[in-house]
Amino acid sequence: TPDAPLPCAFPAPDARLGLALHAGVEACGPPRVPVYHADTLNDQLDAAAARVVGHFLARDAATAWLPPICRYYPEDFRAADGAFRPGPVAAAVAQLAAGSGPGRELARRLQRGAKVKAADFDCAPVGLRRLVPVRSE
Repeated sequence: TPDAPLPCAFPAPDARLGLALHAGVEACGPPRVPVYHADTLNDQLDAAAARVVGHFLARDAATAWLPPICRYYPEDFRAADGAFRPGPVAAAVAQLAAGSGPGRELARRLQRGAKVKAADFDCAPVGLRRLVPVRSE
C-alpha cells in the first residue's frame, strides 16, 4: 500500500541528520561535509550537530541563535504541527547537542532568558574543495 512504511525508513526523524546534511553550506557552519561510517555514525552525527550549533552561537553572546534548518523543518525538532516556536525548538536543539560545549552553552543562554532567533538561510556553497582533482584532457 502507498502508506506502508519503507523497510529502510527511520522510525522517527533524527534532527542530527538534518544538521549534518546542511553542514556544507556557509549558513550552517564551516563548509565541510565528512564521510560518514556506520560504526561511528552516532558519534559523527553528534559532532556535526555540535559544530553547526556552535557556529551559530558564536554570532553574539546575548542571543540563542539557531541554525536556519530549525526554521524550515521544525517538525524534526519536536514541533509536531510544523510550526516554528523558537523556545521549544531551541530547547530540543540544546538537548540534541547536550553532550557538547555548544549544547551546554545554548542551554545556559535559554536558562538566562536569552532571545531565540533562527539565522537566515543562505544556500551558497563556500570553500568546498573537490575530493578528486579533475583532469583536463
